[in-house]
Amino acid sequence: GEDPAYIADTYRVYYVGESDTGEEYARNMLDAIIKHYYEFSAEKYVEEPLQSNGVSALEKGNYDYIESVQVLEDSVSEMLDYLLSKRASHPYFRSVETGYTYDDLYQIYKFLYNYEIPSLYAAILTDAETSDIDLLMSRLTKDCEDIQLEIENRQDRVDYLKSLIDNYISSNRDLMDYHYHVSPEGAAGTEYILKDVDDNHKDGNAETTYDELIQEYVNLNIEIRQKTLEKSHKEYLLSVFEGAPGAEGQKSYSPEEIRQIMVDFHNEVLIKRYRKEAIAEVAKRKREGCVTVLVSATFEVIALCAQEVLGTDAVIATKMEVDPEGNYTGRVEGDVTQGSEKPRAVKEWADGAFGPGSWEVAYAYGDHFSDYAMLKTAKHGYAVTPGQTLERAAKREGFPILEWK
Repeated sequence: GEDPAYIADTYRVYYVGESDTGEEYARNMLDAIIKHYYEFSAEKYVEEPLQSNGVSALEKGNYDYIESVQVLEDSVSEMLDYLLSKRASHPYFRSVETGYTYDDLYQIYKFLYNYEIPSLYAAILTDAETSDIDLLMSRLTKDCEDIQLEIENRQDRVDYLKSLIDNYISSNRDLMDYHYHVSPEGAAGTEYILKDVDDNHKDGNAETTYDELIQEYVNLNIEIRQKTLEKSHKEYLLSVFEGAPGAEGQKSYSPEEIRQIMVDFHNEVLIKRYRKEAIAEVAKRKREGCVTVLVSATFEVIALCAQEVLGTDAVIATKMEVDPEGNYTGRVEGDVTQGSEKPRAVKEWADGAFGPGSWEVAYAYGDHFSDYAMLKTAKHGYAVTPGQTLERAAKREGFPILEWK
């Protein structure tokens, strides 16, 4: 019998331009209006600053490898919880800047949590890799001692609660005896029962109920089990690193060995994943007179291996930073070649190779949404066996979709 309430969820926006501006101007103006509206709406109603997490402290803190992975794991777990809640409250929201939905981001972080982080653990524990064995062993030993102290404190409280609960049970039994039989000589019914409990536990909270005691007792036992598992994990790590050499004798790799590891990874794993259509397409464009360039977020060493297979003329990829002695620092040089960095890196390379204004991106191929910016830059962009996000963008932008095996 209630009157229905109508809430608008679909809007139609019009823009009427002057006769001399033309249809293209009006279309561009509408695009700009909608883009700015989405940016304003997202900033005001959807996006919010994330709480700082432990990852930002990794560079400043003196973390060992295994400790760093634990920080990453905790951070990714927190991010998954956050993205899950945002996905539920804003299922159709898509970033104007990147095109990602909260579900896209959730799937990315879920992959990290389920596959990448366990791989890091395995790599570290297999060879007991550590940056400072003495410091790590000291920390793990202290962690075990601290956890044991927490277990003992909780156990003391559990023992106390157990005696209190037993007293309730005993007193309740006496109450039943009194009700059905007879109370002790001189006792005055329920007053006797309550006074007996109170006398035995003067320091107890008079407002505490039996249910609350049981709940606290159960929660503490759960915490003890969790702490026991945590301690067992720390003890396992101690056993793994006990036989590890000190920092001065730790296993290390020369730059040549690191490069060879990446080459072997390409030749043993990645080599099986090339699509024959991609190799044929590169050859076709070269015959047409195009200069072909492989643009990839992967490290340059692996990209150079891929160049040999694909037959491209050049490679633009992420560079690993090298110190003056020729050793890898563990950081990247410049930016990772992904997303909007791809067309920027191509422009920098092409301007240097051919001169500014004397070239164009004629064709671009991508199989992931991170290639979207590169496809937009090209005169002809192709989505290759795309995922759902890139497929939606390709249909919206009119990119041809190629299904390569």
